[in-house]
Amino acid sequence: MATGGAPKPARSCTVKIKNCSTVHSLINPKFWMNSGYNSQPPSPTVDVNTTGVCAFSKTAGAATGAVGVLTYELFNKKKQCSDKVIAIMFSVPYDCNLYDNWLAVGIFDCAQPCDDTLYNLMYYKSDSKFLRAKATDPSIVYTQESVEIRASMSNARTADVQVEIHDKC
Repeated sequence: MATGGAPKPARSCTVKIKNCSTVHSLINPKFWMNSGYNSQPPSPTVDVNTTGVCAFSKTAGAATGAVGVLTYELFNKKKQCSDKVIAIMFSVPYDCNLYDNWLAVGIFDCAQPCDDTLYNLMYYKSDSKFLRAKATDPSIVYTQESVEIRASMSNARTADVQVEIHDKC
């Protein structure tokens, strides 16, 4: 019997990034996992008017979820340089009775590493460089300078994150 692909693991997060910008491409993806692993690698480039998809899953046999942070450089096609990164923090916990799905999006300087420090900042703290919300909250709209990030997350064990990058005039 033919199927439409393998089922998603019990705790997973699929991230879809739609680049609606006419100025920026997204390049050089990086990710850091607090728990779980990258099950579908990020697109190397998400050019203007395209969509990139990647996925993260819990580690089999472990009582953990799919929790981490993903970054892309914002490459300004007019200036031919990257001076910022967008960051997407996601948390799909193992125990949905104790923890909620969380999403955060933001824009940081290019010098910001994609690591546990960034994850901990976006998960636990507050800063003007990002916005965080539970998956049950309305979608997030974060604006910095000429870029607007719109994002939402489903409140499911196999969560879908939708992200759109827009030019802000």
